[in-house]
Formats: sequence, structure tokens, C-alpha cells
Amino acid sequence: MLKVTCINCGNKYQVKDELAGKTLKCPQCGMAIRAAEAEKGPADEAALRAEILRLAGSKPGQKPPGEAAAEALPREKAAEPAKKARPKSPVKPGKGAKEQPSEPEDEERPATHVGTARRDYTALVIGVFVVMAIALGGFLFWMRYQAHQRDVENERKAQAAAIKKDYEQVCKVDPACREADAIKAWDAVREKAEGFERAYGGGVFVEIITESGRRAQTLQTALDKRQEDVKRMQDLLLTGKRKLERSDYAGAKKDLEAAVSVVAEQKCPNEGAVKVRDEAKQMLAMDAIVYGSKGWVLYKDKWVTPQQFEDLKRLAEIEEMKAKGLVEFETDKGATEWVTPEEKERRLAERRQKREHALWLEAQRAKVTEQIAEGMEEVVIDPGTEHMRWQAEAWANPAQLSIQEQGENKEKFVAAKLEAGDKDKWVISIDQRSSVVGYERLKIYLCASTPVKVALGVWTMPGFELFESPAQIIPLGCQDVTFDLSGQTFKCRTSNWQHNSNITNAEATYKFSLFIYGRADTAISLRNLRLEGPKKPPAEPEGKEPAGEKKEGDAVAPKKEPPREKAAEPAAGKKEEPAAEK
Repeated sequence: MLKVTCINCGNKYQVKDELAGKTLKCPQCGMAIRAAEAEKGPADEAALRAEILRLAGSKPGQKPPGEAAAEALPREKAAEPAKKARPKSPVKPGKGAKEQPSEPEDEERPATHVGTARRDYTALVIGVFVVMAIALGGFLFWMRYQAHQRDVENERKAQAAAIKKDYEQVCKVDPACREADAIKAWDAVREKAEGFERAYGGGVFVEIITESGRRAQTLQTALDKRQEDVKRMQDLLLTGKRKLERSDYAGAKKDLEAAVSVVAEQKCPNEGAVKVRDEAKQMLAMDAIVYGSKGWVLYKDKWVTPQQFEDLKRLAEIEEMKAKGLVEFETDKGATEWVTPEEKERRLAERRQKREHALWLEAQRAKVTEQIAEGMEEVVIDPGTEHMRWQAEAWANPAQLSIQEQGENKEKFVAAKLEAGDKDKWVISIDQRSSVVGYERLKIYLCASTPVKVALGVWTMPGFELFESPAQIIPLGCQDVTFDLSGQTFKCRTSNWQHNSNITNAEATYKFSLFIYGRADTAISLRNLRLEGPKKPPAEPEGKEPAGEKKEGDAVAPKKEPPREKAAEPAAGKKEEPAAEK
């Protein structure tokens, strides 16, 4: 077994021989002990003592200060610290060490106060140095902090002064015509002020930030409006060009003038607006805009007034037509047509015939009206031998009418050529304002190639009322057809188209019609339409001489034509069509 003594606390231990040369831990104080320092005799103890003195800073043979003082005390009292230093409670040995039995209390132990004093002194020195270092570090940190704070304050004041200076400079600058640069300047001031507030706080530049944002927004709005104005000018210019291509000169002028007016409203138009304005002014100076907007017309590369254009066009047309050998002819409607001389003569002849026919027709109507007014028992409405008075109604099947010579004697008849249609009848009429009051019959000489049914229609005013007689079957050949006017055998709208009515307003008759019910291949000829009856002239008032007697010497008054009965004419070009029969 090897003996090992702790150089710190002085406790002795026995360890196994195989632990020689290894480092062990003192169970009492935890000091590291090498097993090589095992005690093998007095020589080793003397060597150990010399090592302790060396570590304590004493020379060999010289006792340590603590040990010399201890020898001056009585031996009993010097032994008490050693006894008190020994722990009474067992301590677990380190790994590989065996716990040893306690030594006798009266055994002498080496003094251990030298190491303790050395450690206390070193710790004190180290503590003093540490405190001084901490104090010096704190002082240096405080000085550095104060310098930093001064630098921060100086930087804050410099930034605040720079922001105020920039703000004042921007406020002095007139942003007109330089909105983009002014917006950048206000944004820069706002960004600096916001950065200052983020770094230092305090709300010093809140008003400047708000004002900068408001100014920048106002300038941006003005800049956007200017750009919108340029876009609108470009659109107006493009629209004006398109209208000019369509020869809408007035519209093109309006759009171009609007584009120029937009630029005039701006204090300082930009390059795009000036370019559009100059182009619009150039277009406004064109002859097409100047004269075309006034309504002038371009004729042979020359702008002339509308009247001059019509005159020039008329002259050119006359020259062109004359070169073709044509002559002018004025139609009944006042229009001018260019026709050959032969065509002009033919149309003039037709016009004369129509005029003569109109005069004859008027005279014939007046003659019939006069005869009816005189109360003649037989009044020929239309002989059917001279001029055509009949016409086909458009609301019935179509029919072609003409005056033709028939028979061996070449007698003239009104011939009706019935054409196929989707109606069940053909209607031909003759206009004659008259009165059938007092006449019992209306007769007409009629020829038919096949048996047909015919009926008489009498039209009266007011209201264009139609009264239709019962239909009569006309056999093959020619004969007089008689229609009774006095009986209640007519049908009309008021009688619900039943044959139980007489002719109302017979004194205001204005048209007679012949209803033909048959086939389209039937040939109809007619003539000598007349009224018959016992009608007598009106009685003369008492006290007056008969109309035929006159005294000798009396002046003969000129014969006056009886006034024609006034009745409302049907609308021009409008054919009367009776309501559908029930």
C-alpha cells in the first residue's frame, strides 16, 4: 500500500500500489494529489517539506512566518487548530482511493495556513484590479455614451435644419408648368421628414409631412389633367380628320376648334399639346374647312356657293343635253325632264287631251246638275260615247276600261276587261254630284258575253255612305238594266248590310257604282247611264209670273248656271271602300 498526503489540508491516505503515478482527488478538500508522492520514509517527507516552502516563497531551512508564530504558542494551543481542521465526519474517497481510519488526535500534522493566506492575498489583488477595471470601463463607456449622444443631437439638429431649409425652398418655387419637378421636390421633403420622425420621433415635422403630401397630390392632379387634355386633343384631331374624309366639313371644323380651345385654356402647354394645336390650326386653314363648313360645294376644283353650284350644274347639263339633241320638258308636277323633240310633242298632245277631257267632264257634270235642277224626267248622266268617265275601284278586282266601237254600226261603248283577282267582285264608278230625289229609276244599257250579276251602288254625303241595291242576273246579250231607287231594298252599314233600307241623303249623291259579280273572262260593255222618273220642276211661289212668261220690254236676264251642291270630296288619291258585307 502507498501512503499519500494532501499538500493542502494535510490529510493522509493509503492507496493501492497500482495507482502509483496517477492523479487522485483529496476526499476532504478536493485537492489533486499524485500517487507518486507516496510517503516511503523520512527522506520523502523532508523533500515534501522543502517543496511546500518553495511554493510558499521561503528559503530552505527558513520557517514560514505562520509556522514560527505557531511555535511561540504553547504546544496545546498550537495543536487545537490542527484538531479543529480535521473533520469528524467521514469523507468519501476519490475514484480508486480507499477510505482510511481516522488518525489519532495526538498525531502531529503540518501547518496549512500558508496556502490559505496566499490565496486570500491573490484574490484580494485580483478583486482590486477587477473593481478598478470595471470602474475604468464604466467611466470610458459613460464618456463614449456622452460623446455619442452629443453626436446624435448634432445630427438631429443638422437634419432638422436641412429639412426646414428644403421646405422653405420648395415653398418659394412656383410649380406652374413644372409640376413633375415640384412633385419630386415635395416627395423628397416628405421622405426626409418621415425618416426624421422614424429616427427621432417627437412629431416635429408632422405638419410638414401632411403639407408635402397635400401639395404633391394637388400637383399630381393638375399633371394628370394636363395629360388628359392632351389625350382629348388627340382624339378631337383624329375625329376631325375622319369627318374631313367623309366631307363633313362643319363637323371637322367644330372638332378642330375644340382641340385648339383646349390648348388655349392651359397656361403652359407641353410639347404634345403644342404639336396637336399646330396641326389643328393647319387643318383649319384648309379651303375644304373654310368654305366647306359654310356649305359651299367643290365644283371642278373650285369652291362655289350652293346657288352658284346649281347654276353651273344646270348650265353644264343644258350644254350636255343639247349636245345629245334633247330638249327640256316640264312635267305637270313642275319637274324638268330632257326628252327628244318627238317625245315632247307627244306629251304636249296628251296634256292638251287631258285638259280638253277635264273641260268636257266639267261641262258634262254641270250639264247633268243643271238638268236635275230643272226637274227633267230623264237625265243622261253618261252617254259613254265620247270621253271616258268611268274608273275601276282599287279595292275590288282590277279591270281595264276603254271606249270601243262595237257591232256593225260601229257604236261606241265603254268596254270593261275584267282581270283575275282575290276579290269576289269588280266595281267601276262614275263621279257625279247630283240629287236623285224624285227619280224612281236608274237605267243603263249593258252587254255581257256570259250571264253575270250586277248591282247598283249609290254614294251619298256626308260620311261617304254606300247604298247597294239587290243584284240582278243579266243574261247573255244586250239589254237595258233598271234599278229601282224609291224602294227600301238597299243595304248599307246602318242596316247591317241587309236589304231593308232606302237611300238616305239622296239629295247629296256624289257617285254611282256598278258592282259586277261574275268570271274574269266575261266581256262587259255599257253605255247610256240615265235617271228616269216623274220628277217635276219645283212650284213657283205665289204672286210671281211663270218662269217662261215675260212682259214686253223686259230685259232678258242672263241665264245663270245653278250652283253645284257642295259636298266634301274624298281625299286625293284615296278610294272609298265599303265595309265588308255581313
